[in-house]
Amino acid sequence: MFRGKPVLAVIPARAWSRGLAGKNLLKLDGLSLIQHAAKAAFDSGLVDMVVVSSEDPEILKHAAGITDVVAHRRSELAANETATSGDVIRDLLDSDHDDVFIDEGNAPWFVYLQASSPFRSGTHVRGAFEVLAENPHAEAVVSVVDEAGFRPNGAIYIFTLEEFKKTGKLPVEGVAKFVMGAEESLQINTLEEYEEAKARYGAD
Repeated sequence: MFRGKPVLAVIPARAWSRGLAGKNLLKLDGLSLIQHAAKAAFDSGLVDMVVVSSEDPEILKHAAGITDVVAHRRSELAANETATSGDVIRDLLDSDHDDVFIDEGNAPWFVYLQASSPFRSGTHVRGAFEVLAENPHAEAVVSVVDEAGFRPNGAIYIFTLEEFKKTGKLPVEGVAKFVMGAEESLQINTLEEYEEAKARYGAD
């Protein structure tokens, strides 16, 4: 819970990837990238529910086997090649399945966690919420890296339903910022980045 509202973490996991096939199920230190994302959500101590959104049977089966994680089969519209992160959120809002029910009268905070950011931890997610706590009028926070003017690093997006409805996209403009270091901002989108991540885990 945060500010009296439930907190829903969403982990998007499409079957295909432009840069690295099957990346969401790749493992680091014994855990898949999806498991790392779910762990970050739960370790924050603020997330009430974690949903993995996918159209892929293998990913959905894997997600269903993670304790306390809901595996949500997304619609075709949210699964095609041109689908956006906004489509993933809208798919959850429009869902008539029992696995995810969003009461707009008590709409949750959304925490959008891409599986491709394995060095984002529960401490980071909690830190992003702390930025919101320090800015009581803020309705969204985005993680950024101090490179070329604090650019979004794709690791954490937190926002209210009201903020999402303004554009139908993940809020990035005019929102609060949570700064992460360059190393912990590494995203896995290529084989080279996966090898780099494995090397880092092996060095710890």
